[in-house]
Amino acid sequence: NNMGLPFQNLDFGLTATCEGSLLAVSAVQQSLFQVSLESGLFERISESGSLGAPIVGIAARGNQLYGIGQGVMISQGAHQPLAANLYRIDRESATAELIGALGPLVAPYINAGLAFDAQGRLWALTDRRDNGQPDLFSQAIEIDLSSGQAIRVINADVVGFESLAITPPGGCEVSGGSAPGEGTTDDAIPVIPVNHPVALGALIVLLLLLAGWNLARKPQF
Repeated sequence: NNMGLPFQNLDFGLTATCEGSLLAVSAVQQSLFQVSLESGLFERISESGSLGAPIVGIAARGNQLYGIGQGVMISQGAHQPLAANLYRIDRESATAELIGALGPLVAPYINAGLAFDAQGRLWALTDRRDNGQPDLFSQAIEIDLSSGQAIRVINADVVGFESLAITPPGGCEVSGGSAPGEGTTDDAIPVIPVNHPVALGALIVLLLLLAGWNLARKPQF
């Protein structure tokens, strides 16, 4: 109870950023928070309800922040659709922009976790229940960032999971002002331009030096 928030079921999602800070989201309060690593206190960004959607999971990559909405709520033993969608979240204003629905491949779920893998693909893991009965098997879902649609759904042999973590933050800029996925990033593989004229010239000089060294070692008659 050290968060500085009311003691209630707030359904939090959590993600680490490239700057080393923590962001949290509450589906109940529809708010985005900055989390203090020293005190554990949550500082609300903007006004309560500014997200405008019950977002249960968030994931950061570079300077981009994404959220997944609560899929359904159980009311009187029946599923009521809510927000089975992917959102893009503005960190400064704590507002959410709808990207699109996850689509018909995804089974009804209550909550979900969200995370990027090392290749920059976005995944969700769902927590599913059948009209308030015991948990059903979760689904692992790969989500298209441009449309929000599920492009791969895997029925996982696990139940009741509401969060997901795969790798440390990716797409982080290390120099310049390039956008995530562009320029030099912490997870980029350096490319050696071996077909560049300078590189070819250096290779030729190296081969000549090796040839001269080899000739100098041969016995003279």
